[in-house]
Amino acid sequence: MFKKLVVILLLVVLSQATLNVYAGMHFPGTAAVDHSTFYGTATVEGFGGNTAYSIVNLHLFTQPGSGLTALCANPAGNIAPGQSLINVDVSQTSPDLHPDQNGNASFSFTVPLLPSTKAAGCPNGKWQVVGLKGTLFATYTANEYKTKDPGTLFALATLGFQCTIDESVNTHTTCVQIFETAQTF
Repeated sequence: MFKKLVVILLLVVLSQATLNVYAGMHFPGTAAVDHSTFYGTATVEGFGGNTAYSIVNLHLFTQPGSGLTALCANPAGNIAPGQSLINVDVSQTSPDLHPDQNGNASFSFTVPLLPSTKAAGCPNGKWQVVGLKGTLFATYTANEYKTKDPGTLFALATLGFQCTIDESVNTHTTCVQIFETAQTF
């Protein structure tokens, strides 16, 4: 009976070790818009000493029909929506991120979003852009490269967020995660 218990325990430990080795990349992140500036972080976790470096890309964009508009204020402080839809299509890439002793690497992004008064469709140059209203999307993509062959991609993850912004009500929006994928090669 004792031998059977030891064998079962050993099998459980081995199966957990195998699961941990192949569990894959974890890719937690955050996204928020505060006072018309996008703030985001992306952390790559999961492969420890197997990772030579990681690269994280951010793509911020609006989709047709998302209705992202600027909020224009006249000199008296009255606010009206701008007459032009704001098109956002911005990409940023981190430098090579080298993991710490636990195999984790993190990067933060900051992207100002306010358009000019002309691009916002404010009535004239005396008005100013004071905020945004509508929907913005953010997608992070992480690539991990092997220690033994640094030019070889061995893991890829994506993380998506939707930011429903209304700065006429609240100048801070915490974006909602809408998907996450991860794969190893």
